[in-house]
Amino acid sequence: MFERFNLKDNSFPVTPNDQDKAQWFGFRPLKREFEGVMQRSGDEQLRLCVLNRGRLGAGKTNAAHYFITKYGEKQNIGKYLQFVFIIIESPKQPQRAFVDFATRLFNEVTFRRILQASQNLRTLRGPERLFADLLSVTGSEDIATVLSNLDTPSLLPSKTFLLGGGTARELRELGVAKRIINEHEFASAVIGTVHLLVHGQSDEKETLSRVLLWVDEMEDLVYFPTRYYLPFTQAIREVIDSTNEHLTLMLNFTFSEPEDLPAIENVLGQAIMQRVNQHIVFHEPTVADLRDYLIELFKANRRNGKMSSKTFPLSEGAFTLLIESAVSKTPRFLNKLCDMLLRDLEHMSDDQLELRKDGISAALVADKLPHILSLLEEARG
Repeated sequence: MFERFNLKDNSFPVTPNDQDKAQWFGFRPLKREFEGVMQRSGDEQLRLCVLNRGRLGAGKTNAAHYFITKYGEKQNIGKYLQFVFIIIESPKQPQRAFVDFATRLFNEVTFRRILQASQNLRTLRGPERLFADLLSVTGSEDIATVLSNLDTPSLLPSKTFLLGGGTARELRELGVAKRIINEHEFASAVIGTVHLLVHGQSDEKETLSRVLLWVDEMEDLVYFPTRYYLPFTQAIREVIDSTNEHLTLMLNFTFSEPEDLPAIENVLGQAIMQRVNQHIVFHEPTVADLRDYLIELFKANRRNGKMSSKTFPLSEGAFTLLIESAVSKTPRFLNKLCDMLLRDLEHMSDDQLELRKDGISAALVADKLPHILSLLEEARG
């Protein structure tokens, strides 16, 4: 589609995808803030809780995917063998919010990875010590029993138990008294799993890894009735307080005015807000922010590097006009604008587009922009 513009077809994604590694364009001060969190996560053992807030499309989800791409395979990061990233969306089922949360977490980590960590620690510590350690952190004999005895034959019934299920026969075979039912019990299962991930990444010697739990779309909780989100946030607080070390918790919130905290505080409550160590705000982008962003996006998505103009396929004037029309918007808005503009122009000849001269003219872009902008505004409404 965009070959004639010397750009890849997927140059303007709306959301990160698993096929392409997330990239970071422009917004260098914001990037440095996140790099500071990564640095701190490697250097310090104490828990770190970060609240990321900004408008829809500002780049919060992309930030999560970018840093897992950058650090996900690294070894020996500061005090840690590695970072264990867990990126999940907030729960969507109000009635069983924390059950939904725990299920998402287990499935993202995968039960086979939990099993491997358990086996590693059982070899290194011995089964009795591992059980005692898990009992200490979870406060649940049943959960400690299952997590400390995980092996391939017991994987399916153990998985069923950790997800809140299990027949009477399966529970007896696992050596537990009852199913996991309430938020406190699911929080204990999450706490035990985090312990395994922190300590069980090596089968050769005792090591420490740091879990970076990144929860996206936390604003969905605003739509939950109070009777549902309070038990959820209480369970989150239990996980935070029981994992005082080796954990970085990143919470993404989307609001029309990210500087306005009351709505977030109302959902999370003072107890969690008091545990937030750092705030990262995705401020309204300036002309310079968007200019740097789009120039770097163009450069990274060139099919070849032969074009002399960094704004190609746009002339300098057209590029400036496009940026000015997106000021106060978001990177996602600019991506959509570019994608729609180039698709609208794709049927025109190179001579009409002046691609062999300076690039698409400002006059042509000015003619197309009003209709495209109106379509984008309708879509937002």
